Amino acid sequence: MVINEKALVKAMKAAYKGDGYVVGCQGNSLFLETRMWKVVAELENFPRKALGLIAEHLGQIPTDGMVYQLRKDEAQTKIPEKGVAFHGITDDEKMEVIHKTRLTFGDGNIWQMEQGGKLLWVMPEDENLMLRPNAKAYAVAGTALRINGTVSSVTIMATEPLYEEKEILDKLGKIILTV
Repeated sequence: MVINEKALVKAMKAAYKGDGYVVGCQGNSLFLETRMWKVVAELENFPRKALGLIAEHLGQIPTDGMVYQLRKDEAQTKIPEKGVAFHGITDDEKMEVIHKTRLTFGDGNIWQMEQGGKLLWVMPEDENLMLRPNAKAYAVAGTALRINGTVSSVTIMATEPLYEEKEILDKLGKIILTV
């Protein structure tokens, strides 16, 4: 399992009070998604405390084909099964090995792709969703960080830097090398 249960529950509570989150079931897998992260796991391996929170927010655990938008103080909204992948990223998207560097930038951590040196800027609160941050990680579509387990995965969108920050990160990407 690559999902940090405690961090996931904390992130779910924050999302529920903020912009909300999407929960759904496709086949034997349950997924949770916000605009910054997505967690997928087989239902029987999904973190139990997170399942309890879903049941509290929704009143049930979704079954195959059910997808809901959940947000505090709003009625749950059943939405059509998602045909669009998380931020346009599909499961068959090209993945490149990426490593966490020792650098921080603002409030975030810097990850660097093995090929080409491109940097991703990831916020620690999102990074905490990964139970094993030292596990082999991949950059997906050049915009997200993914760690895959045998029965689960965590995908985190990199923070989009402002123009000035992007210039700095591009320059850093040309000179730093990770070990």
